[in-house]
Amino acid sequence: MVRKLLKYEIKDSWLELVLINAGILLFSILCSTFMDKFNVLFALSLISLFLFYTGAAILLLITVIRSFNQKLFTSEGYLTLTLPVNTDQLLFSKIFINLFRFFITAVSFILSILIIVTRLSKSTDVFIDFFIRLAENPDVVLIVLFNSLLTALYAIVILIFVLSCLNCGKIKKYKLLLGFLIYYGVNLVSNWIKTLVYIIPYQVVIKHNKLDIIKGTHPLKSIFAGQTHFSILNFNNVFWTIIFIVTLYMISRYIIKNKIELE
Repeated sequence: MVRKLLKYEIKDSWLELVLINAGILLFSILCSTFMDKFNVLFALSLISLFLFYTGAAILLLITVIRSFNQKLFTSEGYLTLTLPVNTDQLLFSKIFINLFRFFITAVSFILSILIIVTRLSKSTDVFIDFFIRLAENPDVVLIVLFNSLLTALYAIVILIFVLSCLNCGKIKKYKLLLGFLIYYGVNLVSNWIKTLVYIIPYQVVIKHNKLDIIKGTHPLKSIFAGQTHFSILNFNNVFWTIIFIVTLYMISRYIIKNKIELE
């Protein structure tokens, strides 16, 4: 049944995802083709590319919100919640597919930028060198990928929490405003805790083109002392992000199972 859920989620919005990301790559190629001429075609291609960038970001946001709100908290939710799956399977399938959508969109953005940068350098060496560096530094790639997916997962779980709170039956008016406030409030609290409560003082940094794990000082002490390290992985941030993900997920799960009022 979980496979059917995943298949249904993919079929629900795959066409829009493919078209808009294909559009990004297409207009990136057109921009790089007409770049030297700076003519009307280049201007139109550049404007179209930025519109596709904006459209892809908006589409991703709307698709993620719709996959939870429309499928769980509206009249469709009656049908969804009667499926022979438990709440965890239902939420995990939606979270997984939305992370996949985020990954595909991020890849198209990166390839788009690489296409334009390659044209600016007037050499394919930039494009080739990028992938060579990725192959030479798989550990860095994995850390960046982990950070990106963890951040995306955190944002998705906060969104589930916000939608659960807004549809638990206690809030009847100003849902959009309250949704923004709840989302902002949760982010604010989590950022303060990550900064003030320093439990795991270790971070991964790049030194002499190699990864190194160092023991960092408290963020506030570093700021006041003028000492900062560029880290690609902060264990304290990862720890608190995971804590918030688990906590918000469990609260959302409880609300969906026990307090939800479908419209």
